[in-house]
Amino acid sequence: MTGLRLENVWQKENKIFIKDGKDYKDLFESIDDFTNNGYEGLKEYLEKIGINKLSLPSIEITTKSIDRQNIHYQDASKCSKQIKDFLKLFNIDFDKSMLASIFTLICILGIWQGFSLLINKEVILPLPLVVLNKMLDLVLQKDFYLAIFSTIIRVIISFVIALILGTILGIFSGLNKKVSDYLSSIISLLQTIPQIAYILILLVWFKSLTALIIIVLLMLIPVFYNNAVNGIKNIQPELKDVINLYHHSFSFNLIHVYIPLIKGYIISAIETCLPLSLKVGVMAEIFVSSSFGIGKQLYLARVQIDMVSIFAWTIWMIIIINAINYLTNLIIKARIK
Repeated sequence: MTGLRLENVWQKENKIFIKDGKDYKDLFESIDDFTNNGYEGLKEYLEKIGINKLSLPSIEITTKSIDRQNIHYQDASKCSKQIKDFLKLFNIDFDKSMLASIFTLICILGIWQGFSLLINKEVILPLPLVVLNKMLDLVLQKDFYLAIFSTIIRVIISFVIALILGTILGIFSGLNKKVSDYLSSIISLLQTIPQIAYILILLVWFKSLTALIIIVLLMLIPVFYNNAVNGIKNIQPELKDVINLYHHSFSFNLIHVYIPLIKGYIISAIETCLPLSLKVGVMAEIFVSSSFGIGKQLYLARVQIDMVSIFAWTIWMIIIINAINYLTNLIIKARIK
C-alpha cells in the first residue's frame, strides 16, 4: 500500500491511500515536486478543475493560504505511527492481536457462508447477509430498544445487589473464620445447583419479574463472595496489624480500608459477572416468558421457527456484551488514573 499524507491547519491529518498494482512513481514525483517547490501553476490547476469540485471557498483564498497549510507527500508505509496514534484516541490498539481477531472473524464468516450455501435452508442456517439485513430491520423497530432496555434494567438491579451483598459477605468471611464456616457451605451449594433448577423452583415461588432478578442474583453472589474472601486473605499481615492498631469502627474500615485494599479483586469479579449476568438474564427470560426483553424475542423467534431472528438477536447480544465490557474497562481505567 502506498499513498499520500496531507496535513493542514484545519485538519490535523488526512490520508489518501492508493492500492498497489500500478506504477504511480511519475505521479508521486510530480506531486512531490509540486508540493515542495512553491506550488507553481496552482491557480491554473484550480481554474481547470473548478473550485466546486474541490469544495473550496475561492481560488484567491486557496492560493494565498496554501503556504500555511503544510501539504506534503509521504509514503503511507511511513505513516503507521500516525495511524496508531489516531486509533488510540478511541482506546484501540492496532497490533498483531487485533489483526488476528479480524482474521478470525473473517474466517468464521467465511465458514458460516460456506455451510449456509451448502445446506441451502434458511430455517436451519441462514446466510450472513440475510442475518445482517434482519439486524438492521430490528434497529428500526421500537420493540428492539424496549427489549434491550428491559433486559439491561433487570440485569443492573441483580448485578448491583449481588455486588453489594457478595462483597460484604466475602469481607465478613475473610475476617471471621466462624462466619466463613457457615457461609462457605451455602455458597458452595449455590454454585453446584444447576441454573435450570433455580428457574423451575423460583417460578413456583415468585412472580416472573421477581424470579428473574433472584435467578441472576444467585448466580452472581458466589463470584463476588469468593473474590472478596480471596482479597481479604491476601492482605499482608503487616497491614492487618496496622488496621488493628487503630480502633476504627467496622463500617469505617469497610469503606476506607478493606474495599480499597481488595479493589483489584472486586474489579476482576465485575469483569467476570457483567457478561455472565446478561447471559443468565436472557436465558431466564426465555424460560419465564417475560413480557419484554431479549429473551422474550428469542422465545418468540423459536416458536415461529425464525432462525434468522434468532441469529440476529444473538449477534446483537454479543455486540451489547462487548460494548458493556468496553465501557466498563474505560470507566475502570479512568477511576484508576
